[in-house]
Amino acid sequence: MRHILEITATDLKGEVEPIQFEYVGYDRFTGYGLVNAHKAVEYTRKHYLPADWNGDGNVETLDAALYLTDYTNADAMTDLNLDTIQTT
Repeated sequence: MRHILEITATDLKGEVEPIQFEYVGYDRFTGYGLVNAHKAVEYTRKHYLPADWNGDGNVETLDAALYLTDYTNADAMTDLNLDTIQTT
């Protein structure tokens, strides 16, 4: 979540001078900038992969195995549609 807020924040400083050794989006005076909640939610909606169980950005066999392990252990996170029943 923190990463998403950092990369979607509105930069308050604008262009960064090349001499400062700071990258665009972060500077020591204004940090990452102003939180842009709308942009963060839109980013999340476009990049959300519910099948990516381990959160590495790829949907693989390992994700299915991890989901099944959590499902077997009755982990609340396996309720993907939030109806209070584990999603099969």
